[in-house]
Amino acid sequence: MRALNNSDLFAFVRLVKQAKITDKIKELTLSINNINEINTESFGYDVMFTIIEAAAENESEQAVYEFLSGPLEMTTEELALADPVETIEKVMQIADVEKWKTFFTSAANLMKSK
Repeated sequence: MRALNNSDLFAFVRLVKQAKITDKIKELTLSINNINEINTESFGYDVMFTIIEAAAENESEQAVYEFLSGPLEMTTEELALADPVETIEKVMQIADVEKWKTFFTSAANLMKSK
């Protein structure tokens, strides 16, 4: 696994737009900016399940694999066949809450400018 980087930010914005969850991600971003202490695990699961749910509804499954394949250092095919519990655990390891806050704030700002 590797840390999130700039290319992940743009991949995430594309995923959010394709899955039609721009407003939900903005709402999650506002919630983390308004709370000094946040349960990282709970927040991570909220984000993951928001994305998974939207991807299932909006036929964006491949976009999820493309976004996660970079930081998880897996091909989209490997990711599609991976154990879901292990995948979520790996995603939770990628960044701490401060990095998630920065990442989602940056993503929300990019979406505002579009």
